[in-house]
Amino acid sequence: MLLAASGMQVSQCDSGKAALATLSQADSIGLIVSDVAMPEMDGVEFAARAHELRPEIPLLLLTGHDSMVDQIIAQGSMALLKPYEPERLLGLVEEMLGRGH
Repeated sequence: MLLAASGMQVSQCDSGKAALATLSQADSIGLIVSDVAMPEMDGVEFAARAHELRPEIPLLLLTGHDSMVDQIIAQGSMALLKPYEPERLLGLVEEMLGRGH
């Protein structure tokens, strides 16, 4: 994974349900990065539930699906990156973590 290879500590979950369980138990999460397309629930639903659970954690959604962009932007409480190149992703993550250049 790009973020881990860049020296960031990453916890990876394979579904929105698993990610919500991790969020409810973990203390030191600085940023949530999620794809919009996920099993069990889509990224927009996950983002809304994650924000309810941990509103202090910034959230970045990644998508390649044009049809989801308006729905994501309407949520208003997260950042959206579409499309993304590795450099843009790393730059935005660093900025959201307060490490921006």
